[in-house]
Amino acid sequence: MKKINKQKTILILIFVCAGLVLGVKGLVGYLKKNFISTVSERSKGDPKAPIKIVEFIDFQCDACALGAEYLSEFMKENPGAVRLEVKYFPLGKHSHAMTSARYAECAARQSKFWLFHDLLFQRQGQWMHLDDVVDAFGLMAKEATLDLNQLDLCLGDKAVETLVKNDKKDGQAIEVMAAPTFFVNEKKIVGKANLEPELNRLIKDIGK
Repeated sequence: MKKINKQKTILILIFVCAGLVLGVKGLVGYLKKNFISTVSERSKGDPKAPIKIVEFIDFQCDACALGAEYLSEFMKENPGAVRLEVKYFPLGKHSHAMTSARYAECAARQSKFWLFHDLLFQRQGQWMHLDDVVDAFGLMAKEATLDLNQLDLCLGDKAVETLVKNDKKDGQAIEVMAAPTFFVNEKKIVGKANLEPELNRLIKDIGK
């Protein structure tokens, strides 16, 4: 009888240990899936480009829309010259700044950041004054061919909002106070009006 009880105890311990191992593996898998670095998805241009730009943006900011349009054209006109990375900087005065950043980050997790980035700015005038942007953003998500089930799961993930807030904290730590703010080869530049002459100067220097 004692021998049977001992065997049962050993079997129970084996099952418990197996369950713990599977649980740890599951946790590791969850962490890998949910704590995703999307820096590469939010970057474009040649990594070896002589001009490196880190841009802090707010999708509800009309000045950011102008800056994004200018940068897009500049990069087309000067292929290989610029490496651009976008970081989120939602301003408190904009009611949809955080929501738009979360949608953009979720698009990045489906490798559709730049497509959604462009749609947000191109349609900014249509959604920036709405009380509720869910339907407007949902239409853009469909146009960007996002997986809507994955999008819903991503939008409910607190890690996404944390990532956006951390980007803003990173900006504040280097004295970013407005959007758009650019760091061009580590030089701080605020607004498109100041960005344009700086990039033109750099392009001329590169051509020398």
